[in-house]
Amino acid sequence: MATTYHEFNGDGSGTTFNYTFPTVKKEDVKVEIDTIAVDNFTIPNYTTSGTLTVTFDNSTGTLNTNLCESSGAPKSGTKVRVFRDTDVDSRRQTYQAGASLKADDLNEQTD
Repeated sequence: MATTYHEFNGDGSGTTFNYTFPTVKKEDVKVEIDTIAVDNFTIPNYTTSGTLTVTFDNSTGTLNTNLCESSGAPKSGTKVRVFRDTDVDSRRQTYQAGASLKADDLNEQTD
């Protein structure tokens, strides 16, 4: 089974955390600090695979001052979890009678 999360320890100054799990779209990447969802991060140069970086800041999303420093960095002693949460309940492709069936469509639906 593929690893779909990485955990780190906040140190109060580090604002970048790498992850390597594959994703289907950027919105699938989520972050929690001490099990609380946060959104004060960006993913520069997003692609669906490879080594990518989550970067915390104080101008994106809502800064939770209980969990993050004024710079946006997770506070010292916190557990940072970067994970994938992919919607598998809704279909990505809709097929119609008489329409051509393409390999790319099947691959995307499977992903």
